[in-house]
Amino acid sequence: MAPSVLGVLNVSVSAAAVQSHAACGNGVVNVPERGRVDTVTRGLLVKAEGTEKSHTYNWLLCPTGEALTEEVEVQLPQNVVAGSARISLSVLGDILGRALNNLDGLLQMPYGCGEQNMALLSPNIYILEYLRNTNQLTPAILDKATKFLTSGYQRQLNYKNADGAYSTFGQGLGNTW
Repeated sequence: MAPSVLGVLNVSVSAAAVQSHAACGNGVVNVPERGRVDTVTRGLLVKAEGTEKSHTYNWLLCPTGEALTEEVEVQLPQNVVAGSARISLSVLGDILGRALNNLDGLLQMPYGCGEQNMALLSPNIYILEYLRNTNQLTPAILDKATKFLTSGYQRQLNYKNADGAYSTFGQGLGNTW
């Protein structure tokens, strides 16, 4: 059996009991009227032969407030298996797109030593600026970020030396971590 199409192919197999005068072990073959035929149907997934290859192409479109059209020519490999070619298209309105969904969930309360505090304080600033510049900043997110930044800044002042430098664990040698 050789499939002629790709995808799910339904295959049915039937078995039927047949009357026989030959002995079956020590018994006589008895064929009931009902249930003498049984059929099973299963779907088989037919895949293209060879190795699947995928290519990704990216374009950055910069509309200036009006409709923009881009034509794209797709070149299929010469040795593509007939019927196996697929194309999918994904368009994102934001260059960072899905990677930054729920970005506000990354806001964190800074804590720890001076270095850890700064490592948690800085991303809050970047997240806040990104959300502001992409018009995604809500009053609730702004309030949360402002509280975290205020608290983190106050905590960072605990690591400031008299000479204006900051140290990792309080009064000590200043460093540039």
